Amino acid sequence: MKPTDFFFGAMDFFAILLPGVVLAFLLLPISPAVFGPVLPALDSEPKQWTAFAVCSYLFGHLLHQLGSVLDRAYDSGY
Repeated sequence: MKPTDFFFGAMDFFAILLPGVVLAFLLLPISPAVFGPVLPALDSEPKQWTAFAVCSYLFGHLLHQLGSVLDRAYDSGY
């Protein structure tokens, strides 16, 4: 596999991107209260979609890792 190859399969979509999109969408109304004036306002729609996509991808990875940790705890018998 070369670093220039980018493969995006069903596992990536259903296990990472889809939960991240749902979480980002649910957190969208409270984001101004959380971040306040720390982040600049996004003035154009492409910038807003890009920020949403990046946040969705990151949230998806965090949720996937959390699920992995919970799965290991469940398998160990706690």
